Amino acid sequence: MLAKGMRFSAYLTVVFSVILVLLHAGIAMGQLTVLSKGNPAVEWRKAQLTQIDTQLNDETTKAELKLELAAQKEWLTNYSTDKLSPQPSKPVEKSPAAIEDPVLDPVLDPGKKAESIRKKLFGAKSKPTAVDTEKLRVALEKSPSDIGLRQLQLHWLDQPQYREDYPVEIADAASRLRGLLESDKKIDPAAKKDALAMTLYRQARALGFRLDLDLEKKKPLEKVDREKVNSELVGAYTQIISLVGPGHPEFVLLEIRMLRRDNWFGRALQLLERNGSTIEPRWYLEKRRDLLRGLDWTAPAAQAQVMFAVAFPEEAKTSE
Repeated sequence: MLAKGMRFSAYLTVVFSVILVLLHAGIAMGQLTVLSKGNPAVEWRKAQLTQIDTQLNDETTKAELKLELAAQKEWLTNYSTDKLSPQPSKPVEKSPAAIEDPVLDPVLDPGKKAESIRKKLFGAKSKPTAVDTEKLRVALEKSPSDIGLRQLQLHWLDQPQYREDYPVEIADAASRLRGLLESDKKIDPAAKKDALAMTLYRQARALGFRLDLDLEKKKPLEKVDREKVNSELVGAYTQIISLVGPGHPEFVLLEIRMLRRDNWFGRALQLLERNGSTIEPRWYLEKRRDLLRGLDWTAPAAQAQVMFAVAFPEEAKTSE
């Protein structure tokens, strides 16, 4: 299928030449147009797969590029040109060692100073007030190095409704907790590892939000500041991978971000599909659209945009 509003019949007599539109940083991707006497969408996919196979069989193609090409091939092989599926094309590949709860990591409170305030803020029937948050501020002022209080501060700040407004504060809170966790030798190693991984994830996510806001020019960054934020993001991501390895569903959106950052759009798309059932539908549909656009695959990208706009019209408007 071509972009919305276009009819296949209008293309049946049009002559296309085979082109690879985009070869960026050594990465094979791009919209191929083809000589078609049948269904242009089907012919496009065939030509794309042929081009990919040619590169995969080329002995001079580097190993990392072959990973990208193989990922692109996997997605195109599963892609139905008649209708893009609203569901991931691959089942989730959940690691048996994965951290179970990506929302609230293991609660640590060795000094027992955060428990009562946490109940006020996050208890089952809690209705937090300014008085409760002030108690947390005062407690932190008295005990700035308490792990339980620092973790509670991070959990409180890093809520969905605050992430776009306070990414700097969230990243700073995560960085402070990270330092305390790394230097502590008393916490159970397994709990510490999980908590540290989730803290790094929260930090990286906040840094990503900060960069996104910069790109949207809501809160412009100077070049040197942007480079600093980007360096911190890479550092946090690298440490997560060293702790738990790649492919964890809990951190898949971050891993996709980093692959996309390096223009490995096919590998990011592959990871998205393989873990799609663990990702909120809004993010799955939006990221799929963005990655297909990054690959310059016009037809499936247009289908993905329509599907996203139908499911989440307001979000689709603001993310164009």
